[in-house]
Amino acid sequence: MSISTTGIKKAAFIAISNMVFGLVGCKQTPKERAVMQVYVSYTEADSATVMKVLDPLQKEISKISNIHKISTSSQKGAGNIIVEFNMDKNIDSAAIEVQNRLTVANTGLPKEAKIYCFRMNNEHKKNKYNQ
Repeated sequence: MSISTTGIKKAAFIAISNMVFGLVGCKQTPKERAVMQVYVSYTEADSATVMKVLDPLQKEISKISNIHKISTSSQKGAGNIIVEFNMDKNIDSAAIEVQNRLTVANTGLPKEAKIYCFRMNNEHKKNKYNQ
């Protein structure tokens, strides 16, 4: 067997192996990230006051493992925390962990501030966190 024939066979074997493992990997990888939204409704509160409610919630939520990104925004009367998890995080476990952290952070928040928690993946299941 010549060197060129051996080289071609090895290259073909490597190419086919990469395709097979790539296909297997694609089937096992989730197609989207688990994303949760925490919405705070605080009627008549200005943006800075809403942010004072969001800060302890965000600090507590940031203790959850496998978070890819957290973003927070506020405006008059409302605020949002968007939590985007790593690809390997299950949306159901993410929802439970976020709700558990909201329960911990709830201490000392104004009663007028209403907190809602939503799943933002394709299922669009909504969960209200009752305060």
